[in-house]
Amino acid sequence: MALPYETLGAWQKADDLVVEIYRATRGFPKSELYGRTSQVRRAAVAVAANSAEGSSRQYVKEYLQCMHTADASLLEVAYYIHVTGRPGLIDDATAGRLGAMRSDAGRPLYGLIEWVRVRWRRELLSTPGSRKLVRPI
Repeated sequence: MALPYETLGAWQKADDLVVEIYRATRGFPKSELYGRTSQVRRAAVAVAANSAEGSSRQYVKEYLQCMHTADASLLEVAYYIHVTGRPGLIDDATAGRLGAMRSDAGRPLYGLIEWVRVRWRRELLSTPGSRKLVRPI
């Protein structure tokens, strides 16, 4: 049986990105283990982890906070892809593939954030004082 967050397209795309980031960084020099290797992996994992954590939140504000943190981590991943490509730790094709996967992970995440915002506003107007999240998943 799948966990609730595993049905989210945003989480699935982020999880795929994590796997590809780990593959791409396997060949990084040992001297980068605690530098760029660790940083880009941590940022990619944070996207999926915050999406998963958000799915357990009961209140809209907490849910959106987790989703915004995931979105910020996606931007961090974009920078790390750039900074690993500049000195040639990854080639242009790999950087392009990872960048496309990052964009693919961002689209459903942003869509989910906007969907929750719109739905929450609608519910607040119809039920003043309600802050609980009606699960999108």
